[in-house]
Amino acid sequence: MKIEKNHEQITSNQNDLNSIKFSIDSSESAVPLLIDFLARLYPNPKQTLLFEYVSNAIDSHTVAGKGDVPIEICLPNKMSPFYKVRDFGIGMDHEEVRKIFSVALKSTKRDSNSTIGGFGVGKLVFSPYCGVMFLTTWKNGEKTIYQCRLKDGDGEITPIHNEKSNEPQGVEIKIPVSEYDFQFFKDRAKYSYSFLKTKPIIKSDVGIELGYDSHIDTDNFSILKNKEIYDITDTNSIATVGNIPFPINCGNLSWSYKYKSLLSYRPIVLKFGVGEVDITPSRDQLEYSEKTIDAITKKLDEMKEYLSSFIQKE
Repeated sequence: MKIEKNHEQITSNQNDLNSIKFSIDSSESAVPLLIDFLARLYPNPKQTLLFEYVSNAIDSHTVAGKGDVPIEICLPNKMSPFYKVRDFGIGMDHEEVRKIFSVALKSTKRDSNSTIGGFGVGKLVFSPYCGVMFLTTWKNGEKTIYQCRLKDGDGEITPIHNEKSNEPQGVEIKIPVSEYDFQFFKDRAKYSYSFLKTKPIIKSDVGIELGYDSHIDTDNFSILKNKEIYDITDTNSIATVGNIPFPINCGNLSWSYKYKSLLSYRPIVLKFGVGEVDITPSRDQLEYSEKTIDAITKKLDEMKEYLSSFIQKE
């Protein structure tokens, strides 16, 4: 996802003094504080990790030209108390794990809206949930398993196994899940993954059927028959960004906003491409900037025009 930057030129009459750029203290004592701060961006890590690692997997498939190949998701149960996401994309070798995955704020996705990520902090979302994650990589005929440990900003990525392998290239993340959270993951799987263009293969001890019933379904919006698919949220309407759902919080819209009543009482899905709206760094909700509100308004204007034309034809 392209990260927009605003640069303002400021004039000064202090010709003998140079501007000073802000920077980040990279000393040994400061780095854990920064990483801990970034990891705490997630107010609801359970919900966010359901999206974050799937987004990374989809991005990997996009870069590898495998957008039509499904990723695999394993939901936790008593026999296997782990949440797992396996992709078959570009994979990572040891140097990529060291130089990219292990570095907070490091991202290779800031120059294009063809990928969902870009902030370089999503990899840390396992930390506030449980502090431990297992990362398996397949690349160049090698399989390597790492234990990732990160708590209170302090941790490391340790290779624990390496072997030759002819398995498909890619990455798997494996996160231990508390038994108390098993049902949480199962309840939210349908909401989290039903809007993905290429439906993932979900492995679970209960049947989970992805998809939704709609009165009208277009490339720009859907009007659902009911909100059963996202009844777990406190909203009636959602926005999908790169096919990842985000609730539309009408409380963040002006009381005089012309479509507020429509969004509050109708199960509507507005579909946006990556970069069309702003998302908070915590990646669990929309950022209600002028850009986002304008994009929502434009999409609803298009929906209104479509429905008017549809009714006239009928």
